Order: sequence, then structure tokens, then C-alpha cells
Amino acid sequence: MYADFFSLSEKPFSITPDPAYLFLSKRHEEALAHLIYGVTDSGGFIQLTGEVGTGKTTIIRSLFEQLPENVDIALILNPRLSVNEFLHSICEELKLSVEKGASNKDCFDALNPYLLDAYAQGRKVVLLVDEAQNLSVEVLEQIRLLTNLETHKDKLLQIILVGQPELEAVLKRQDMRQLAQRITARYYLTSLDKSETRAYIKHRLKVAGAKYNIFKPGAENLIYKASKGIPRLVNVIADRSLLGAFSLQQPTVNTKIAKKAIKEVLGDAFDSLNKERSNPDRARLIPNWAWSSAVVVLLGLSAWNFWPQIKQQFFDGQQVALANASTLDAPQQTSATATETDAQDTSPGSNQSAALTSTQDPVTELQASPISLSELFSEQASNTTADVAFNQLLKEWGRTPFYDHSNVCEVVKAVGLRCLYQRGTWADVLALDRPVIVELKDARQQKHQLLIKSVNKGQIVTGLPNADYAVSLSDLQSYWQGSYLVLWQPEQLHDDSLFWGTNSDSVLWLREQLSKLGMNTQPQNTNRLFTSDLAQSVKNFQASVGLDPDGIVGSRTFLALNDALDIEGRPRLVKDN
Repeated sequence: MYADFFSLSEKPFSITPDPAYLFLSKRHEEALAHLIYGVTDSGGFIQLTGEVGTGKTTIIRSLFEQLPENVDIALILNPRLSVNEFLHSICEELKLSVEKGASNKDCFDALNPYLLDAYAQGRKVVLLVDEAQNLSVEVLEQIRLLTNLETHKDKLLQIILVGQPELEAVLKRQDMRQLAQRITARYYLTSLDKSETRAYIKHRLKVAGAKYNIFKPGAENLIYKASKGIPRLVNVIADRSLLGAFSLQQPTVNTKIAKKAIKEVLGDAFDSLNKERSNPDRARLIPNWAWSSAVVVLLGLSAWNFWPQIKQQFFDGQQVALANASTLDAPQQTSATATETDAQDTSPGSNQSAALTSTQDPVTELQASPISLSELFSEQASNTTADVAFNQLLKEWGRTPFYDHSNVCEVVKAVGLRCLYQRGTWADVLALDRPVIVELKDARQQKHQLLIKSVNKGQIVTGLPNADYAVSLSDLQSYWQGSYLVLWQPEQLHDDSLFWGTNSDSVLWLREQLSKLGMNTQPQNTNRLFTSDLAQSVKNFQASVGLDPDGIVGSRTFLALNDALDIEGRPRLVKDN
């Protein structure tokens, strides 16, 4: 549409990975070098991870253009496979004759002599798995077994795993240590800095045939600020900026045009991020066990099917990864009127313990007076940590506790759950009606994390490993500043977020759910595209449940849909009848 206007040979900011547009920052050069090493070295097991949109797939395609002639490669792009399907896919990629329905052993029997023959001829065989964070535990174990194919001196199969940070979190698990120990090289691909982002924009324009600097420096800086240097998000914003300049018949993109493009792409997300950076107290998270790169999905408005978001928040100076902690999908602020529960729970905490054994039901057995939190902190200091609280929360969901809590909100995806971190009021917590972890700060400013297991007749029950304790709301609120974390269970495997322009089966699922609630204006629509009429239906639903009606389906809206349709079998917080 605008290519001729700017004298471009093609659209320069397509999000489709194209090696011709590969911009090799220092980080991308190092990442590509690691992959080349994995291909050419003998027996290398390489792990490449990076956030969504940082250019991993583009690097893979660039690698293919540089493959030596003596390399055979088996590329697995869709790793959501069973062990048998995975082995069959490897054989198909290497053009091995294996009958359909052949057993795992049959696949191995075909693969092993092929690898030996290739080794004898001086050929390298490489298995490259993209989106490897989606590999099941069973397939990861099978990959470990593939590394056993070897001669006395060399491995017969080089393996490269490429994926999002969740892959690193999974490989840190205790039951994955045998596989993790075989990785000989790791590389984490980060986003671009400001100068690299500006150079990236100029590079893509130059490849597309630009004759002059279409983007003003101020516009480039603004795009970097909004995208945080994520190449794919830079592409989406820059493409929309060019379209905006074309519509105004302006030969350059200035800050005004760039701001409008960002607003159309990200909605209010950019303003929200600015506010959080100016108020660091709002950016503190509950868990100090989630220290890795802080990433959540940016929600927005795009017709190109994809949209990542980086949202950095900190806890104790450490970065935290919360994949589904979307504050863009938060409940509307309500007035600070007391709820019925608040009114019932105004007495100060006493020093009498209300401990319940783990076999007792706090709904029926909790009779004693609440324990004061100061006493609880003193007596149970070792049980008021984030690790303990999260393990207790997992038990409420019937899940096995984890050994490694370095990136729990990514790891829980492997057991079908998602994290949601928010700041709010006690009324917001009650509305979620799920067990919740709260962060508390004692008189010495030391932090404690507690699982709020249930609320029964105005009494709050916190779950510790040795016992359950009752605490009063007034005591809790004197230590609590509004941060809380809940787990929730998505319906099947829908996208992390849906917005105008998304094209996927998840849109069909959304239409179906809204139809059940009488919110879909076109209930028989089988269009996979997220259209403006569907966005309006989403806004109507969001308004009906007290959410900000922005038309974007993030974690909070998915949660509300689950509740409205009673989809999610979940532990309940509120036990009052």
C-alpha cells in the first residue's frame, strides 16, 4: 500500500522471519556463532533461548543459508508431539524409510545405522528443535537417549534446542538434570539497545530500497521506548507508523505519527509502563524466587497475528518472569467501601494460636481466635518464604511441589496452570475466589509470603506446611500493601492473549464462549479472525464483570470467562455459605 509512496521495493517491517533482513547485533552474531558451532563441532548439545520476537527463528533461517555441504539437518518446527511422533518426524526429515505406525524401537533401528554410515562418510547430522519450550517431559527424555548414539570418540547426533525462557526453566528442574548436564553451550538472546534499535530500523529500510531516512530520530527513540528493543514489536510499530505517514501523505515519520501508531498498537500499555517506571513501589512483585528475565505478554491491536510484550518489574532488586501477569487486563478501580466480610472482621489479632492440622477442614473446624501475624512471623519464619507459599499453593491445585523456584510462573505452564500477579484491594482478592499468595512486610521491613487458603465467615485461613492458622483481616491489612499472586487454569491450550487482528483457533473458542453468555453479536460466525464486532462483544462482557472494557482478552478476561461459564475446576477461596 505505502511501498510506492516511500519508493520502497517491498514492505520493510514484515514480521515474517526473512534472512535477507537479518540485522546482526553483537548478540545476534554471538547467537548465530553458537548455532554454527553446534552444527560443525562434534557432539555439541546447544541451547539457545530468548524472549518472543527477539529473532531466534530468523537466526535459524540464516544458519540454514550457511550450512556446509556435509551437514544433514532434521528440523522440528512443531514439537508438540508424542515420543513416537517425534521419532517418526526425525526419520522423515532425514528421509529414512520407516513404515507408518512403526514402534520407537523400529525408528531407533533405522536411525542408528544411518548415523553410523554418515559418520563414516564424514557427514554431520544435526537435530534442531524450534519452540523447544513446548516439548513434553517424555520427549525431552527421549532426546537425552538420542545423545547415547555415539562411537568411542564422538557423538553421532548434534542437537540444538531453540526456545523461549520456559525451556531454561524446565531444564533446571531436578528430574531434568541428566539432560541439562549434557548441554555443552548455552546462549540467551536479549533484545536490542537504543542505538541498535535505531540501526535496526535503518537497516530494514535500506534493504527495502529506502533512499533517505524516513524515520526521524525522535520517532526512532520513541519506538525503542515502547518496544523495549524487541525486533518483532519494533516491526509492528514501525509498519503502522509508515501506514500513518502514508495516510497523511507525509514523507517522514515524526514523533507525533509514531505516538499515534504506538497508541493504536499498544492501546494504553505504553502509558502504563511509563507510570510504573516512575513509581517503583508499584513494580514490586511477590516472589523472590522468580529472578529471571521479566517478561509478560504485551497486549494490543494488530492485524498481523502476533504481539509480544516486555514488562519489567522487580522484587528485591531481582528481575521476575511472570508470563501471564497482564496488568493491562486488570479490574476497574472501585471505591474503598467496606465489604460485608470487612465489617465482620475488625477485631485486632490476639496471641492465641488457631492452628489446624492438615487433615482438618478449616471451613468446619476453625473455631479458635486468630493468631497475630507478628507472632506467626516470629514462630514460623522459615515457613513464610515465597518457596513455601508457592508449594502450598500448588498443593491446593493438586500439583506436585517444585524443587526449583527460579522461574515458577514459566514452569507452572508445564502442569497446565498460569500465574496472575496484580495489585488491588481485598475486595479484588475475594472476587477472584481462588487461593492467593500475599506479600507482607513486618515491622523490621522484612518480607513474608503467605498462602491465603480460605475465607470462612470473615475469618482468614493461611496454609503453612505444619498447620493452618486463622488471622484477622485487620491484622493482615496492616502488613499487606496490595500485592497478590494467584494461579488459574486455562481452557485447553488457548493463546496467552487475543486482540483485534489475531487469527487463530482460539478466536473460534472465544466466539463460542461469548455466544454461550449471550454476548456475541454473531453467534454462528466461524471466522478465525478477531474482528471489530468481536472486540465490541469482548468489551460488553468485560464491562459486565467489572473489567476495563478495552476489547483485549488477557489473563484477567480469560479468568472471568472461566468463572462465568464455570469452566475451571479450581480450589475456592471463599467458603462462606
